[in-house]
Amino acid sequence: MGDERGAAARGRTVGRGGPRRRGGGRALVRRDARRGAAPARRRRGGVRRARLPRHHDPRHRRARGHEPRRALHPLPHQGRAAKRITRVGHDKSLAVLSEAAEGPGGAAQRLAGAVRAFVRWHAAHHTTARIVQYELDALDPAHRTEIVALRRRTEAVVRGVIEDGVRTGAFDVPDVPGTTLAVLSLCIDVARWFNAAGRRTPEQIGDLYADLVLRMVGAAPGEGDEE
Repeated sequence: MGDERGAAARGRTVGRGGPRRRGGGRALVRRDARRGAAPARRRRGGVRRARLPRHHDPRHRRARGHEPRRALHPLPHQGRAAKRITRVGHDKSLAVLSEAAEGPGGAAQRLAGAVRAFVRWHAAHHTTARIVQYELDALDPAHRTEIVALRRRTEAVVRGVIEDGVRTGAFDVPDVPGTTLAVLSLCIDVARWFNAAGRRTPEQIGDLYADLVLRMVGAAPGEGDEE
C-alpha cells in the first residue's frame, strides 16, 4: 500500500505490467499523430500499435511475389460494339427528333411533338440510350468527333424550333442557347432514371415533359396538344 502511494506521488501508476507513466498511452497516441504513424490502441498493462493484416501489408505482398494491380482496359471487341451502339443510337434519336420537329403546326406544336418523341425514345430504349448519351469518354478521338457532330445537329434542331417560336411571338425566351441546353438535358436524363417497372409509361413521361417544356418557353396553354 505504501509503495503504491509513493509511486502515485511520483507521477507513476502501478498495474499488471508494472509501473508506468500516468497518461503514457495518450502521449504515445499524440506522438504517433505528429509522426503520421498508425494510431496506437490502448490496452490494459501497456500500448499496442495497430497493424495491417498480412495480406494488406505491402511488404508482405512484395515478399510473396505479388505485383501491383494494373488498370483494366476495354477489349477490342468491346470498343467496336460501343462505337456501333453509340453511332446507331445517335442516328436513330436524331431521326426521331427531326421528324417530329418538322411536322405540321406552329412552333409550340412542333416543339411539343419533338420533346414528346425524344423523351419516349430515351425511355423505351433506356439501356441503349445510357450508352449513347453517357459513354462518350470511352470513344476514340476519331469516333468521338463524329458523335459530337451528331449532337450538334440534335441541338440545332431544338434550337431552330425555339427560334421560330420566338420570332413569331409564340415563345418568350430571353436565352435561346441556354433554354435549348436545358430542354435537351431534361429529355436525355430520362434514360438515366427510367424504370420499365415504374408507375409511368414512356408515353406518359413524354406527355409530361412536353407540357413542362412548353411552360419553360412561355407558350400559351393548350398550344402544344396532340391532334
